[in-house]
Amino acid sequence: MTGLLAPERVPAIRSAAPAPSVVVTGAVRRYPGGRSVGPIDIEVRAGEILALMGSNGAGKSTLLRLIASADRPDSGRVTWWGDPLPRRARRRMGYAADEPVEETSLSPRQSTYFWCRQWVADAGLARRLTAETLADLGLGDRADEPVGTLSYGLRRRLALAQALAHRPALSLFDEPSAGLDPDGVAVITAALRARALAGQSSVVASNDPEFVAGVADRVAMLHQGRCLRVAPLEELLAEVPRRRIVELRVGDEGAQAALTVAVAERVASLPGIRLVSAAGGLVIAELEEDAALSDLVAAADAIGSGVRSLEVRRPDLRECFHALVGRDGEAEPPAPASGGAR
Repeated sequence: MTGLLAPERVPAIRSAAPAPSVVVTGAVRRYPGGRSVGPIDIEVRAGEILALMGSNGAGKSTLLRLIASADRPDSGRVTWWGDPLPRRARRRMGYAADEPVEETSLSPRQSTYFWCRQWVADAGLARRLTAETLADLGLGDRADEPVGTLSYGLRRRLALAQALAHRPALSLFDEPSAGLDPDGVAVITAALRARALAGQSSVVASNDPEFVAGVADRVAMLHQGRCLRVAPLEELLAEVPRRRIVELRVGDEGAQAALTVAVAERVASLPGIRLVSAAGGLVIAELEEDAALSDLVAAADAIGSGVRSLEVRRPDLRECFHALVGRDGEAEPPAPASGGAR
């Protein structure tokens, strides 16, 4: 990676304790029909990567839009580097929404240059920043092809490039890993880490636990428009019991519902095993350390479930979130391993 690390354009942090990049204080956003998000109090520290996690409708995208100044709070306030006026902060921010608006006839170079020029007065510098950013995000060899010919994953990379080309002090990404292949995830992970090392801040809304665990310094857990907890990644993971999580897929499409119920009832009766959720052919259970995995598989097989797949993993941020939601009085089933709620 070259351009995103260019030292002459990315100054190092000079203060031992710099002021927060963003402070959200009592922010509330109301929508027609009575739904609202907030009040939310949160800050984005200089040089950190803050991840927002939560189920659909939890308020992640709304909070990003408030920070990006794309929306204004109905009450409360947002300040950027101590300044309450968003027009002065916008040139220092880069925002990639989960559904970016694209002009498919333009090339990645043209569209990225257009956005870069909104904040970079020097045309020559904007051209150089555009070329470097596209190269860093793996789009260099496709830079002059029409955007409409790119795959979904490459268009997602392009949205990130457009948000990063002007080297913003604060970047905001809504589901940045969605649609990316493993190489694409590695590229954006490297870009986020490089920004953090350079003292720049980033906020990512994502329910991909592996991606969040790979980049985040702190994680904000949102639920039904409120922020339940903000804590360092290590602190959240340390609070989760060291059990094994088993995800068992059973039955074919025509018989999933009945088999799922039958397998769930059998699994829940086994010693040392706690049923977490069961729906749509997927049974998720927690195993105590001394519980035998073979007993679970045997119980599922004994009722002719047609076990299709079995995944065993350690608790991760999904379990952190659902433990918090459970303590909040509204337990929900955790998403599957590949879940991507927004």
